[in-house]
Amino acid sequence: TVGIVDGVGTLTVSTTTATPSGTYTLALTIDGAMSADFSLLIGSPAVGTESAATSTLYAAPSSDGLRLSGLVPGETIRIYSMSGQLVSSGKATAVEQFVSLREHGVYIVASGDRIVKAAY
Repeated sequence: TVGIVDGVGTLTVSTTTATPSGTYTLALTIDGAMSADFSLLIGSPAVGTESAATSTLYAAPSSDGLRLSGLVPGETIRIYSMSGQLVSSGKATAVEQFVSLREHGVYIVASGDRIVKAAY
């Protein structure tokens, strides 16, 4: 079961039975217009380590667009309208970055294998 929770757009994956460690592929489709495939690694990371893939992506509204944080420099940032139209795309240059948007609305922000929903 996959559900998107409003707010910062947390993606929750849950199963009804114990899932063994391994790598799984998830296909996510939003309103039938936008889809993406993701790899999900289930297992225990080494104690005291955190990789960029486990960092959380955040999108906060500002006066002219979205302030993104939790980015991985070099990863592609994609911003979609709720109709699935790509409205902005570019490479992350730092862990925090501002993206200017022309119109107010609700957007889907994707960077690497992380996705959040944001209102501006």
